[in-house]
Amino acid sequence: MMKNFSLCVVALFVAALTSCSWIGSESRRLESWQTDNGMLRIRITSYRDPGFVPLPGASYVFESSFGNDGWHEIATVHKDLAEPIPTESVHFVDDQTVFMSMRWMFAVSTNGGRDWHVWDSGSHKYANPDIEWGTIESVSINADGKGEMILQVFPSSGRCQALFSQDFGQTWTERGSHSECSN
Repeated sequence: MMKNFSLCVVALFVAALTSCSWIGSESRRLESWQTDNGMLRIRITSYRDPGFVPLPGASYVFESSFGNDGWHEIATVHKDLAEPIPTESVHFVDDQTVFMSMRWMFAVSTNGGRDWHVWDSGSHKYANPDIEWGTIESVSINADGKGEMILQVFPSSGRCQALFSQDFGQTWTERGSHSECSN
């Protein structure tokens, strides 16, 4: 009985310690990755964040920098289970247009990273009122601004929804009904 109590106290102490704000961000940093297309730099940094005990979660901070400017935060995505940084999630369409996605977040800049449009699947108004949100399975955007996003929507038992854009992903519209997800 005392051993179980001691283990619970230690577990609570460790959980509280990992989520305290007084721990510096450098000590919470898991990894960092960056890419560029010359003047525009994109950086993703993951930080340890409370998740499912005993496995740590992570927050992924997406940032951009143009030329000699400092870093500017674009968006932060939280995952209950930490994973490696999704380096394949950043795509340069041309020297001015870049987009990135992770989980439910999609962000695009059409002016070299100076301004960003951030889209959240939980805020999208779906044609089917039963759909609450979705995770992004894939995104493709052409140089003419036309693009497609495939979302695994919830709640829906593994169904996907295709969204289309004519403006580099600044707005998304649904076409057709749900389809089976590829995975």
